Amino acid sequence: MARNKAEPIKRPEISWKKAPPMMDTDYASLILGIGPDTLRRMARRGDVPAKKIGPRLWRFEKEALMAWAGVKE
Repeated sequence: MARNKAEPIKRPEISWKKAPPMMDTDYASLILGIGPDTLRRMARRGDVPAKKIGPRLWRFEKEALMAWAGVKE
């Protein structure tokens, strides 16, 4: 079904309060408002706090991301 261009895009409700203590790339990219590929690239360069799990998976700790993004609860 095609979306009516006048309708706003519906995005899932994401907030720091509801975020799990450990996030995958998709969730972390949504909460930060950047694309998942960009977030992975930033993680590889060490620009964002992340932990590499396996050859291609990244995990992001809520507290570390909040501090990095300058978010206060």
